[in-house]
Amino acid sequence: MGNIGYAIGALLLGQIIQYYGLRMSYFIYSYVMIIGSVMIAKVKFSYKHTREKININDGFKLIKDKRYLILIISAIICNIAIGGNVSYLAILIQRTGGNTGNLGFVWFLIALSALPVLYYGKRLITKFNKLNIYLLGIMFYALRFFLVSVFDSFHIIIIIQLLESVSYPLVLLGALEYLNKITPSKVKTTSMTFYTAAYGVGGFIGNITGGIILENASIFLLYRVLSIISVIGCIVVLILKKTDRMISTIRQNNA
Repeated sequence: MGNIGYAIGALLLGQIIQYYGLRMSYFIYSYVMIIGSVMIAKVKFSYKHTREKININDGFKLIKDKRYLILIISAIICNIAIGGNVSYLAILIQRTGGNTGNLGFVWFLIALSALPVLYYGKRLITKFNKLNIYLLGIMFYALRFFLVSVFDSFHIIIIIQLLESVSYPLVLLGALEYLNKITPSKVKTTSMTFYTAAYGVGGFIGNITGGIILENASIFLLYRVLSIISVIGCIVVLILKKTDRMISTIRQNNA
């Protein structure tokens, strides 16, 4: 449902900004957030108090797990590329002849196209393995970023964004399912916190690095760099697959 709301909002805001200017979007953001806050305040919920204390040593135990550490590294690398794309896709659309209305349609297409794979994600993971799904998603990101660095027509750029229908949901589902598999129930919250932080760190680096590249080169070179970074992410996941097999073999032999 979140993707549907995002898709509709992006499409409408793109048109509104095109005709009424960027300032109008902030009034709409505020209005929607106020409505959302009122609706959330009216939701009744119950919770259970837990006496289990958070142990800082659990975090260090996670880092000692090679699989978890490599997964975090892959998340940072992957989100350097994703963060750069999110921040500078608007510039790419403008440099290839598009406008704000086209950008709204792009984000609408991106959000909506991911729904089918998200819906059938559990079946895909059961059939193809968690890490294979994760790896495939990053490969699609690499392909997508490379293709947009080659073409200079925003019509083709929009069509290429359909690859988001497989790249984003596969990366999301594959990584989270694997994270859930390798972490004990006691530290799942901590593991998710670190993983989310890795996403933020990667996105921050992508924003900064992308800005530096744009100051000295073209938007097309930036996307070639993002593609190369995604390929590096694929290599890290391949290392993770090898490490996972080794650990699984050792545990089977010791069982």
